[in-house]
Amino acid sequence: HGVTLAENGYTSLWGCSIAAPIVVGAIHYHDQQLPESLKKALHLKSAFAGGGPMFLDRLLQYIDTHNDYSAASLDLVSLHTLPADYFEGYSFKDFYPSWAQTYKVNIDGQTMTYLDAIMHDYSDGYGNLRPVFSPNNVLSNLFAEDMFTASGRLDYTNPKTQILARIMRELTDWSGWQPSIDMYLFHSRKDEYIPYSVSYTFYQEMRDSGKVYWKDMPSVALVDGSYHYTSVMSAILLMILNEEPSTAFGRI
Repeated sequence: HGVTLAENGYTSLWGCSIAAPIVVGAIHYHDQQLPESLKKALHLKSAFAGGGPMFLDRLLQYIDTHNDYSAASLDLVSLHTLPADYFEGYSFKDFYPSWAQTYKVNIDGQTMTYLDAIMHDYSDGYGNLRPVFSPNNVLSNLFAEDMFTASGRLDYTNPKTQILARIMRELTDWSGWQPSIDMYLFHSRKDEYIPYSVSYTFYQEMRDSGKVYWKDMPSVALVDGSYHYTSVMSAILLMILNEEPSTAFGRI
């Protein structure tokens, strides 16, 4: 529409929790694919991000091997939005548990299955329609029954489990890349929804760029008794109150 930045203008990126890897993905796209003319137009300067699943495949592996850790972050209500070819001949429905395709919910007087409800975004994205018999903090409740062993661990001999792992690896594949934009990252050590170690591994793999900085977000449980929600709320306040990612980072 003819709108451009002033000559001294620049762009910054901000995101926390589930939005943190989106910020990283935007910088990855900037560095790897964006035409030089658009790079010049955007003048991307820096980013503030954290508390999010920087590696989805490692998040899956962590939760699979830590039975006491909440699996709620893997309640993938948006799996159905991926292109059909991601599923290698399977339907996206094949990856959801059987109860989700038969359990009925009522939305504004309409009766439909739980799966239909989440496909139409009626579930609010966070499982507020989930039945009590299938809490989303248990990994084996989140995907098709045949994708798990009898002990409730992921069965990596199952082709659907292998496809899921591949999808999650490809969606957050940062291999062969070091960012050219300053990224200020944070995470709470006690985060009970997104493992600290997964995010910190991302920092370790990117810090040789000289562009990535890390701080532990203070671990305080105030919002609903959750370290994750409290750290996210703290991050959002820092985003609101500071114009620069570096300044927000300096106040952690």
